[in-house]
Amino acid sequence: MSSESLERLRKYCRDDSAFESLRHIFSCLELQCRQVEAQLAQLMQQNQDNSRQIAFQALLLNQVCNAVIATDMEGRITFWNRFAEQLYQWKAEEVAGQNIYAVLLRQNGQKLARRIFAITLKTNLWQGELWLRRKDGSEFWADVTNTLIRDTEGNAIGFVGISVDITDRKNDIARHKQVEAALQQAKHELEVRVEKRTEELTRANAILQA
Repeated sequence: MSSESLERLRKYCRDDSAFESLRHIFSCLELQCRQVEAQLAQLMQQNQDNSRQIAFQALLLNQVCNAVIATDMEGRITFWNRFAEQLYQWKAEEVAGQNIYAVLLRQNGQKLARRIFAITLKTNLWQGELWLRRKDGSEFWADVTNTLIRDTEGNAIGFVGISVDITDRKNDIARHKQVEAALQQAKHELEVRVEKRTEELTRANAILQA
């Protein structure tokens, strides 16, 4: 306390003992206030550091050339990166807070999605192929990896999924199967023709030798 504050305090005290007691109390309070201010300053700095780290992480995720989508435990969308905007045609602000089942799946696929979330919650990871839809209603096959998000204390707080359009891969596989089937059919037809021709030559040879 300042000397002026001490003098004012002394005027209200009946004796030196009361004055010293009050002075000690105010000194303790001042010390506690300084400690609280220091803790607040530290927390503010930590919050600034955390905000910068979160912003940096979001920036990194926006550079990833795959759709990255995060949700809370109820499936409400909390993060939607730029590639997700390109792939699914929805802007991040349009889907924020919406249920991911309703945004990306038809009604008959939502039961499967809930099962996937349950598996992820139990095993921390699910990977597979899903039939998903875009804003314009068009649908496509996507390779999806779903991972459980935990906080620093190990508590489950949400999910993050990475999805890739595999339409071209599916089409390539389908074309390969068609070509393979055509080759097998051609091979079979050739074998039948060779067998038939062999039989004809065998009969002709038998007639000549008779």
